[in-house]
Formats: sequence, structure tokens, C-alpha cells
Amino acid sequence: MWDAQLIQMAVIGARSANPVTGMPGGSQILTSNAQAPASADFMNNGGHLASALFLAAQAMDNAFVPQDDRYAFVRPAQYYALASTVNNINTLWGGMGAFSDGTVLKIAGFTIVKNVHLATAAVATGTTGAGFGPDGRNPYAVDPSATAAICMHKSALATVQLLGLAMESEYDIRRQGTLLVAKYAVGHGVLRNEALVEIKNATS
Repeated sequence: MWDAQLIQMAVIGARSANPVTGMPGGSQILTSNAQAPASADFMNNGGHLASALFLAAQAMDNAFVPQDDRYAFVRPAQYYALASTVNNINTLWGGMGAFSDGTVLKIAGFTIVKNVHLATAAVATGTTGAGFGPDGRNPYAVDPSATAAICMHKSALATVQLLGLAMESEYDIRRQGTLLVAKYAVGHGVLRNEALVEIKNATS
């Protein structure tokens, strides 16, 4: 849940303006971008996705985001599309990874992270009384189904922890077993919109 909510918050931040007036907001690299390859397909074409990662790096450079500690989170399908594109791992070009192992380490300064928590369908907003927020709505609701990658610097997001992981147990004689309950209270938010770039397989 924690990892999924962070990824969802990153997508929300990349699509949002900076709340501080005059500061750059989040960025999106779309298939309709003038600098994107012709007939771009970031979901299935590893070469096209690699080109988009360079555009994402450029967007971060323009927003004065530090070059260290940059990460790009992709689903397994996009990860292996990158790894199977030989140019991305060509050591003669400084590529990092192995075709035989199906690994790709870095592209355009981003450490590539395979992540299964990037949802493939819209995350529901929830209903009154059933969500996470005090108004009953899910603050992490977003539709990342067209998101091919989410790029971020480690300063982009923050987590506030009110209650650390706590566990309680009680033996239930009726069921001849022990009931275990684990709980914690945390929340996530965006610190720097400009340190978030979404690569999206869509025109808008």
C-alpha cells in the first residue's frame, strides 16, 4: 500500500502546478511532444521510451533539479522493453545492463527501477465514509493507465508518520486461532513538483 500510494502521488504531482507562485510545476512527456520520435509508443518501444527519458532529464535540468539521485519507475513490461533494446545497454555507448540477464541499470542519468505498483487502471476516488481522507475521498486517486514511466528526484515526495507499525494479537477460543492486527498511520505528499516528470503514452 505504501509503495503504491507514493507512486500514485508522484503521478499526481507530475500533473500539477507548483503551489508556490513563480516556481516550475510538474512535467509530462507525451507522445505528441514535438521532440518525441515519430509515431511514438512509449509503452512498447524501448527506443522511444529511452528517448523520452532524455527529454525528462532535460526537463529536470531546466528546473534546476540535482543530477544525482534521479530514478525512473516503470512497470515490468516497459522495463523489459528497455532491456531488450540493445542500444540502451550498449557498453560502447556507456550503456549499463545485460541483454542475457534482462537488466538495464541507467538511462539519461536515471536509475531504472522495475515497479509493479504503477497501476494499470484508474485508482478510484472512493465514497464518503470509505476513503482515506477526513471527507471520505481517496487523496491518491489518479488514472495512470497511460503512464509509461514516472521520473523523480529523491526530494520530490515526503512521508509523514504519525504512528509506526504496531501489532496486537488475541487468542480466539471460538476459532481456535490467534487474531493478529497490524496498523500504522502515515501520509504522503509532494515537496517539489518540478522534480517529477511523467512519461505518458497519450497526447494530453
